[in-house]
Amino acid sequence: ETVVFAQRAIDASAEKDARIEAAPIPRDVIDLRVPEYVATRDRAALQRLLWDAVGIVRERRGLQGAAAFLETLPDGDENQPELANMALFGRLIVEGALRREESRGAHYRRDHPDPDARWRRHLTFRKATS
Repeated sequence: ETVVFAQRAIDASAEKDARIEAAPIPRDVIDLRVPEYVATRDRAALQRLLWDAVGIVRERRGLQGAAAFLETLPDGDENQPELANMALFGRLIVEGALRREESRGAHYRRDHPDPDARWRRHLTFRKATS
């Protein structure tokens, strides 16, 4: 996905008189709560968690454990912006994977091994305001 959309962004920005417009916000936007405190600042532990519980092979139990841990990490730590970005990105992946109960592409859900055509759509998240 990253390679495909990166190339599309490059192609679009290289076009003469290119106009980039924001995509319309879908009706079923999911508000993501942003926690206020930090439980750990260990980058290696966060990487291990994301690989082990949220990587290519997943299941609900591991995703829920990862979600509980990631909720303790903020998305805006001024002192460790890379860690904060990793935590936010991880939370988005976990939330999407928990909602999308299927296996699709390179991601395999042990508890939902088959693709489900109902999930051939995008999930959109935004930062909750309250």
